[in-house]
Amino acid sequence: MNAQANQIAQQAGFSRTSSTASQFILFDDDTDGRCGRAVYIDSALLNQFSGGSEKGKAELRYVFHRIKQLKAKAGGLSSHFDPANPKQRVSMIGKVKVSYTILQDGHNHGKPSGVYITGLDLARFNDLDPGLYHVEQDRRDFVLNKKPQTEIKTTRAAVNGLCEDAEQAASTILPPMIDTAYGDQKWAREAGGLAADDSYTLFFNPPQMYNSGKPLKSQAEGLNQRYAAQSLAKALLRAQAKGKKVQWTVHGDGIHTFHNALKLAGNKDLSCHTAVFLSPNKDVSQILPLMKNTQMAIHDKVFVSHKHDVNSQAAQSGNGERLRKGLVNMGYDAGKAQDFKTKANERVLGTGQAILGTLGVGGAIGAAILAPATAIPTLSVAGAVGSGFALKGMYNKTTAAKDMVAARMNSTEREANPHLNPFADEVEMRRRSNAHYKAQGMSFVRRVLMLG
Repeated sequence: MNAQANQIAQQAGFSRTSSTASQFILFDDDTDGRCGRAVYIDSALLNQFSGGSEKGKAELRYVFHRIKQLKAKAGGLSSHFDPANPKQRVSMIGKVKVSYTILQDGHNHGKPSGVYITGLDLARFNDLDPGLYHVEQDRRDFVLNKKPQTEIKTTRAAVNGLCEDAEQAASTILPPMIDTAYGDQKWAREAGGLAADDSYTLFFNPPQMYNSGKPLKSQAEGLNQRYAAQSLAKALLRAQAKGKKVQWTVHGDGIHTFHNALKLAGNKDLSCHTAVFLSPNKDVSQILPLMKNTQMAIHDKVFVSHKHDVNSQAAQSGNGERLRKGLVNMGYDAGKAQDFKTKANERVLGTGQAILGTLGVGGAIGAAILAPATAIPTLSVAGAVGSGFALKGMYNKTTAAKDMVAARMNSTEREANPHLNPFADEVEMRRRSNAHYKAQGMSFVRRVLMLG
């Protein structure tokens, strides 16, 4: 066992062995049942903790302190039953999911009554943790401060979607979206007459939690997604409590975390917040009722999605009437809401026609656009390269098809992917895409492998 983690654990608890609880030990001297329920923990779980950095030690102390509160709060409103084991409850404490069983007197099978912690799962991220980060403009560059912030101090904020990492999201992908969405003086007035500066707050939404616009379903990523949503919900509520007006840009997969955060916030007032959804990979009509219940405002653009962004367009498929009703219920102008319904239906039809138009270029492109997400990694190398001449013709002749493949295969090359350019029209997207590929001097095979 890591000696440092063991020392911290002993300082925070894990102090005395319970002879009647076999592998379970008392969490701390004051969790022995004299005040509130007794709290025990499986001693094998000590190995879950690994110390090291000062940040890591601080997180451990915070988690241990919160776990001790189970003697009073176990089984409360913030907990829920574990779907995998209905006899167990689960509580999220910081980045840790705590699984436990509550034994009552008379139902303890020879063990003393109390809370028995049986599982600890830590949320882990490849890049930065989900949370708030300040992004400052330095001349023409946007610079990400990787020190987590405790609150939103800027007028503008954003939740990222598809990206390579937090650095790319903060400095390259999001700034032009934010500027286009909130760049005119109307939004400065909405923020209380203050001229918006060029800095903003990033809520980092780790891209590892998603695949082709959908949340991953593994237990580990489910934990990560819940932690991210919980962190965003706290940020929203904290800004509201301070009366801070915040203009949100939510990109791509970010709508999943935003939606879950609103659910965790309950029906609490969030009227200081406004949101627009760009290239959303979730049906926007599903989030409108939550926004209405929390009094969160919707941007007059509601959402923007490029016509060749296949994942986003598919997510909005058939939502025209739901979108109209949701907007009207939020007090949106009825005529404009009807326009959104009409445009939503036209958009789905137009995308369908565009996809059908690409099928004549070769079977591989049709498969690349229409295949389920799980088929894409294999297809991008074996299928696409195996159908090289067909795809080469697609690149040379069909800009729409090229854009659609870039979107479907989650290319993080901003100039090549319409998902990262929601405001670009078809002509502008063609110009950017062609200039990008020409500048890169990429061969056909390199392009296919880049998209995969």
